[in-house]
Formats: sequence, structure tokens, C-alpha cells
Amino acid sequence: MLKLVLVSYLILCLIIPATAEKYNGVQNFNFPNVSLRSNDIFENSNEPLEIPTYDGSGQLTHPSVLYFSDGWNGHKYWAAATPYPNSDNKYENPSIYCFDVPYENWSVPQGLTNPVIPGPSVGFNSDPCLAHNKTSDELYCIYRDYNSTSQETKYLIVKTYDGVSWSNPVLLYNIPSNKITFCNRSKLEQVCRRMCIKILNVIHKDLQHGATNIERSNAIVQLPDGSWMMWAQKWDSECSIIYRTSTDGFQWSEPEDCVFEDDIYNKDVWHIEVKYIPEYKLFFMIQYSDVDKSLSWAESNDGIVWKYYPDKILKPDSNTRKFDNSSLYKSSITYDPYTDTIHMWYVGVNTQNEWKIGYTNASYATLQNVC
Repeated sequence: MLKLVLVSYLILCLIIPATAEKYNGVQNFNFPNVSLRSNDIFENSNEPLEIPTYDGSGQLTHPSVLYFSDGWNGHKYWAAATPYPNSDNKYENPSIYCFDVPYENWSVPQGLTNPVIPGPSVGFNSDPCLAHNKTSDELYCIYRDYNSTSQETKYLIVKTYDGVSWSNPVLLYNIPSNKITFCNRSKLEQVCRRMCIKILNVIHKDLQHGATNIERSNAIVQLPDGSWMMWAQKWDSECSIIYRTSTDGFQWSEPEDCVFEDDIYNKDVWHIEVKYIPEYKLFFMIQYSDVDKSLSWAESNDGIVWKYYPDKILKPDSNTRKFDNSSLYKSSITYDPYTDTIHMWYVGVNTQNEWKIGYTNASYATLQNVC
């Protein structure tokens, strides 16, 4: 049985060798220095933003940005991200930033020392998501604590009233260790991973639970009625997206599958972000694809049934000298109803495996017309 699995793995690597390389994808944008390509809805930035990191690398991933039209504790934008120098996950610990103009460089809030979540003895803290509790006027940061020894994943939350003093972590829920240990992100990319899982499910059906246990990139929003919704990418043979609900942001329901009007399997879902836009009573989702390293867009009326836009909204820059010439990655958006502008901060990776964050924007009207 093991021989069959190993042979299948080797065949896949020979057929699609690019997918067996170490993952290093991400992209960046910077305003106003952008370069428009045909069929792109957003524009690639010529330069990344300059953002300080506690490790000194200036490389980051997985941004999460919130916009406050009237400001929050002195700033209009608050953001979270994790350093990721040359894909070294030991530095993946949530860090907090603030700024006031969407295209300007990020700063560490005065009085704060990053990271707000110190690194664990084993593993790392990744995938931060910021959320604003409008009732209590608190800022939440939800993140993933991964133990690389036990392979257990915990989702925790910290909160703050001022952006500087953060609470101790509170456990939201945990996910048991994964049974499929060789089919992970650092060894195989999306295509090989899906095929391996399918092979294993045929060979040994009790492995299927291990394959479907894995969640990534949780996105959380508070709805107008005060309730909460959470979405995550589920690592299974179908690469589905699940959702949970909560009345308080701490006690969450069991996950259920989202419904997509399109063939989500072909979208190759990986890291996602979801925002609720009250002006349109719509949920916006921006999603990274691990096959073509680009970004896709989806919308929903209820956060459960989704429809994809047919065209990619942003792709890696074709200019080999650009910071985002290899891949894009998980990105973050805000919406300004006064200008009908979608602001986007996207991660870009170059061929030297350097991770940066860039800025771009587009009007929602343009997005609708093009797509």
C-alpha cells in the first residue's frame, strides 16, 4: 500500500514538476506607481510598500486591513500581518500596524512592540484576521496557532480597546492533528495535494477524515444585527469553503459548507478574505488560487451561496524585475462608499522568494462592468 502511494507521488512530480517545488507565491501593489495590463481589473503596483517587521526583513504575508471612516484610536486604517522572510514560518507571529492614507507605508502604533503574539516554542502563529466589534468598539485579532510537533491547530482571539494593549489569547476552537503528514503545503502545491488526497481516499477510506480536518485563512465579520460569521478554506479533495456563525464572536457553530453557483473545484481555493458591504448588502470575497497564483472575486447575498466573477481580478506581473513577478497570495480589501473604491493590499512574491505587500485599487463599478 505504501509503495503504491510513493509511486503515485513520484509520477505526479514527474508529470507536473512545477507543482512539487517549494511554495513561494505572493504579489504586491503600490499606488500611484501602477502598471495596467489588459484584462486586469486591478493594476499591479510598481513598488511594494515599506513596512517595518520585528525580524528586520521587511517581508510580510497574510494582510488583514480594516477601514474606519471616522478613525479608530487616531487612525483610519488598522492592519495585521505576519513576517514571512523567504518563507520562514518561524517568524509568522501577528503584528499590528496603522496608517491614514491607503497607499502610504504602514507604521507600528506608538507604544506597541510587535509581535502582539509571541512565537510559540514549537510551530508558529499564522493567518491573522482583524475584526471590529461595533458594540464594544473593540478590535479583535483572530489567528491560527499551529504546533508542528503534534500537528494540532488552535484558533485563538485577542482583543484591544486602543490597538496597543492586547488581551491574553482566548481559545475559539481547535482542530486535531492531521493524519496525512506528507501531503502538506511545504512539499506539494495544490494540484499534487488534491490528487494525493484522492488516491489516499481510495486506498484507505479512514484517511479521509484526516484530509478534511484542515482549515486555513479564517475570515470573520460582524453583521449589522450584531451577530458574527466566519469563513475558512477547508483542505480536502474539493478545496471547499466552510462557514460558521456566532452570536458573540467567541462561541461558534459547527462548520457547514458554502454553496457555489460555479464549479469551485476549478477555482482551486486557497487563502481567502471576506468583507460585508452594508451599502450593497453584499458579501465580497477575494480568493487566491494556488494553480495560476492569481486572485479571484466572488459575491454573496447571505454569505452562504456564492457566485464567482468569471475573470481573474489580478495576476502576477509579467515584468521579471517586479516584486510580484512569481505569485500573488492572500490579500485584503476595504470599500469606500463615498468614492465607490475598492482598496486592496496584496501580497506579492518574486523569484527570489521575497514576500512583500503592495497596494492597488479599482472602482466597484469597473469591477462589475469588466466582469
